[in-house]
Amino acid sequence: MKRIVITDRDKQVIQFLKDFKCAKTSTISDMYFNSSSRPTQRRLLHLSEHGYIKSYQENILSEKIHYINKKPTQLKHSLILSSFIAELKKLDIEIIKYKVPFKISNVIADCFIAFRYNSKNYIFFVEVENTKQFNIQKYEELYFSRKYKDKFPIMPPIIVVSDKNIKKSAQFKVIDIKTNFSNVKKIIDEL
Repeated sequence: MKRIVITDRDKQVIQFLKDFKCAKTSTISDMYFNSSSRPTQRRLLHLSEHGYIKSYQENILSEKIHYINKKPTQLKHSLILSSFIAELKKLDIEIIKYKVPFKISNVIADCFIAFRYNSKNYIFFVEVENTKQFNIQKYEELYFSRKYKDKFPIMPPIIVVSDKNIKKSAQFKVIDIKTNFSNVKKIIDEL
């Protein structure tokens, strides 16, 4: 087996997998390889062969899933979240910063994200709800407690990725996105 030299891009891929627990090959391709699948597959194979990442494929027809230590227990949830980040990048949204998960007061969001679009900066909480209903009450309690002001000047809007009906709030913006991302452009429309 040939030696491998870890590039800056490899380090970014490894960090992304550590942060989001797992990602599909196509997600990594969209994030770091300009959506070019063959170079992505080759590089991920090298990283896997040298023990930097682990890969899993449910069957011959399914896409490979990559992770660092062990396959996440909430695999689908983690895949939706990592895929969502790649969907933002495909919309030419520049991701400035993210934190997975993000705790503020007694609320734990799946993700906090700061991004730039059309030279303007935005912040959001992100929640993925693939099995249960989105709990807007915890965010309303956070809003009325004003504890979000310890970290932010305004209450960050919430992006909820779910196929269920999402309750809205009169106090802050809630954007609902389908888990297949068919309406992901809604984020740009509501900025």
